[in-house]
Amino acid sequence: MDIRKILLIPLFCSLLLNSCQDKEEETYFTFDGDMQTEETLPSYANPGDVIYVTPYGITKDPEDPDNPKITYSFMFTPGMTSRDTMTTFIISIPDTLCTAKVQVFASAPGYNTSTSEYSIAIIDPDESLTNVTHNPQGGSFTDPRDSRVYPYTTIAGLDWMTKNLAYCEFGKAYKGIKDHGYEAMTDVFGMYYTWDQAMAACPEGWRLPSDSDWTAMCQTLTDTELSPLKTFPGIAGKLMANGYLNSERLWIYYTVCKPEPEASYMNLLPTGYANKSDDVYTFDNTLGFAAYWTSTEADSQKAYCRYLYNNEKNADVQAHPLYKEFFATPVRCVRDAE
Repeated sequence: MDIRKILLIPLFCSLLLNSCQDKEEETYFTFDGDMQTEETLPSYANPGDVIYVTPYGITKDPEDPDNPKITYSFMFTPGMTSRDTMTTFIISIPDTLCTAKVQVFASAPGYNTSTSEYSIAIIDPDESLTNVTHNPQGGSFTDPRDSRVYPYTTIAGLDWMTKNLAYCEFGKAYKGIKDHGYEAMTDVFGMYYTWDQAMAACPEGWRLPSDSDWTAMCQTLTDTELSPLKTFPGIAGKLMANGYLNSERLWIYYTVCKPEPEASYMNLLPTGYANKSDDVYTFDNTLGFAAYWTSTEADSQKAYCRYLYNNEKNADVQAHPLYKEFFATPVRCVRDAE
């Protein structure tokens, strides 16, 4: 065997070992701070909305002796296959009805990349909400204040709107962002109103239903005798719509309660409710819960709300007194049938 080859083998192994050690000893800094954007990104958007993403909040490690420039890059899918680098990322929402993804990356030489991800559901109210059937024997009403059209059905002597009220003069859009106009869910979930707002929101000739109105309507759906301000057992499924939003079922436990949406054509959706503190709305219990104000007061601070939820155990319609000022729900309006 060639002696030169024998001598080269240990040398090669030594170089390889040193190379591996260098790679193991190589370290990267981690950015400080949390990625934020100057404009709050919406959870829902309409096709054609324009969203600006200007990130900030990422800083270099104080132990880093160098001062590397932090570079931001962006990805938006669907639509992009590679990152785009700029100071402000401008998104024009496409007409693809899906849940889009915004990714923001912060990078610099010698640093681990920091990444934040945001989801935006693209909503077209004329197309996104499907599998909701309105009573073919019912009618429709056009609100002269904004030209929105509301189907209605007649039950127990009253015309009931079968869509949530979406009058925007006051109230709050579902996960809408103040001052930015992102209110894509207004015509799907309706607006959320405090009790005082709900009492004033219905168009002329219509009103907020009382708890007795709810009782009379639900009584037509069951042989069990119902009483105002009491629980209506087991009939939530007759009020619920088997609705889909962008092909995703809304009521997450819909199949559990043996639904019969055509029993009433009320088409209640799992809109949940909002807790209100000052001008901040916190939305809760969507997809499994629906709540609606009644005009029936409990006292000067509280009024009754009718709500239904559907889980593995029951599908009841319940009544609860809630604070008028700190609670907001969608609204259904009624009027005396002609």
